[in-house]
Amino acid sequence: MEGILFGLTLGNLGFNTFFDVRYRKISVLCCALFSPAAFFARLVISGFSLTELVLSLLPGLFLALTVIISGGKVGMGDAIVFISLGFALPVTMIVPVMLAAMVLSALFSLGALILKKATLKSRIPFMPFVFLGFIIVYVMENLT
Repeated sequence: MEGILFGLTLGNLGFNTFFDVRYRKISVLCCALFSPAAFFARLVISGFSLTELVLSLLPGLFLALTVIISGGKVGMGDAIVFISLGFALPVTMIVPVMLAAMVLSALFSLGALILKKATLKSRIPFMPFVFLGFIIVYVMENLT
């Protein structure tokens, strides 16, 4: 049954990665469909508590607050995806995914700056890094 949750999450992130790269936005419909399906699957698999759900939603809500405070320098779509991930994953997986995505995007941006393919004002899609971060964290967690 855990494979279903992995597949749902991979599908949500994969679709939103494509959407982010192609159209520079997130599919809110995809997140809206994913969230209740993931919530139900997670409830059946682990029977998590309300406290665990609230903790899992906090990283996405924090990112949404960052969007508001920064005046849109970070995309609200990224926050919506992380909120939807809160319905599928425990906070102990969401935070490492978020950190991995930030490190990967920083390394990519640094390389683009060094190669003069981008400036400090350039905007890059974040979802490919979230997708890769999820795969890295998932593999690392399942190796131990």
